[in-house]
Amino acid sequence: MRKCGSAAVLGAALVLAGQQPGAAEPTSSRFLCPADAGQATRYLVLSEEETPTRSVTREIEAACGTVATHYARIGVTVAVSRNPEFADTLGTARVFATHGPGTRPGGHGSSAPPSGHAPSTPAPPTPRPTSEQPDHPANPDTDLRDRQWNLRAIGAASARRDGEGAPGVVVGVLDSGIDATHPDLASAVAPELSVGCTDGTPRRSPRDWAPSGSAHGTHVAGIVAAADDGRGITGVAAGARLASVKVVDDHGHVTPDAAVCGLMWAAEHGFAVANSSFVVTPWARACTGADDGRGVAREAVVRAVRHAHERGTLTVAAASNASAELTPHGLTGAG
Repeated sequence: MRKCGSAAVLGAALVLAGQQPGAAEPTSSRFLCPADAGQATRYLVLSEEETPTRSVTREIEAACGTVATHYARIGVTVAVSRNPEFADTLGTARVFATHGPGTRPGGHGSSAPPSGHAPSTPAPPTPRPTSEQPDHPANPDTDLRDRQWNLRAIGAASARRDGEGAPGVVVGVLDSGIDATHPDLASAVAPELSVGCTDGTPRRSPRDWAPSGSAHGTHVAGIVAAADDGRGITGVAAGARLASVKVVDDHGHVTPDAAVCGLMWAAEHGFAVANSSFVVTPWARACTGADDGRGVAREAVVRAVRHAHERGTLTVAAASNASAELTPHGLTGAG
């Protein structure tokens, strides 16, 4: 059986090409890849941090793959291959299939519900008004700020006064995209900082970061920075700039490579905050460190979070909409 990228086949090919094994390798070994390979699968590949792109490209091409994006600073690569033995060739301890034949969205046969978001729960009842009211006079027909118990509970109005708003602060909303035409958000969204990351590679076109299957990202963006204009609600940090970082695909899933892409984008563009209100597939089991391939996904995301922290980006993540307890065996009771 011909094994793409194996040492034996590579050595034979070098001899046929007039080179001896151990001599300088060719710039590409794609001639070893069968033309009738299977369907394309997307992978995360781990390497040492700061590994040059050229070295990673050479290794992945030798395994009949293509580099889509290489995050050299954290040693994480997004690759695509039609070779069914791609992971075995590079080593399953450092390769994870995120999307393609034989995988559920985001991983290996996961059985979690088909949604990137945790189940919703009813909103708490509105408490009695307190002295912590917004300064802007309310219009009872269109202004909903007097009903925003959450702003009063956290003292948002006082924080805005003390901080003089949030000019220049950029919040990356890692979610399903933001509707930049919404009147409460139109002046807040920064198109030049927005990006689509659903396949692990940053894409700058507005159609890549605009919502296409869910309004969740727009909803989150409104909680963060809806305009304080006397209409609708007011955001916690009205005046902040928003970057739409789309990581949720049209099926509601967030693959690990999409999460890495979004976190790296936020870090490299100096966002003050990266808000992640989603669940990374293959869900909580990726956080357990179990030896089933999901450890690769966990390590890739951990590296991206650590890098964002080191670059000064505050990463904020939702803990789900239901009670959960972190135990030595992972999450229990997570919604």
